[in-house]
Amino acid sequence: MIKIILKYNQTKIVKVIIKGHAKYDEFGKDIVCAAVSTTVLTTANAIIKIDPLSLTCLEEASYLEMIINYHNDITKSLIDNMISILKEIKNDYPKHLQITKEV
Repeated sequence: MIKIILKYNQTKIVKVIIKGHAKYDEFGKDIVCAAVSTTVLTTANAIIKIDPLSLTCLEEASYLEMIINYHNDITKSLIDNMISILKEIKNDYPKHLQITKEV
């Protein structure tokens, strides 16, 4: 299962942690992993392209941590959109994706 942890500082998201594997299918054929990876990496790349200092990404095998260094309208909109898409994927594949919120 892919586990996504959304860490908040009061009302603002400060960190997104993505870890694990969906195990929907074998590596390289897993559409759930592909959907999550595409959504997260597209969002991270867009934010970094617009404002390289607003986001820090730490990546290892089956683990990605996105640290939001500061908030602006574009970063907030892109992160909110990413979370919305991830929730849609979770609704379609609830046995393979978990999203939790920590304050």
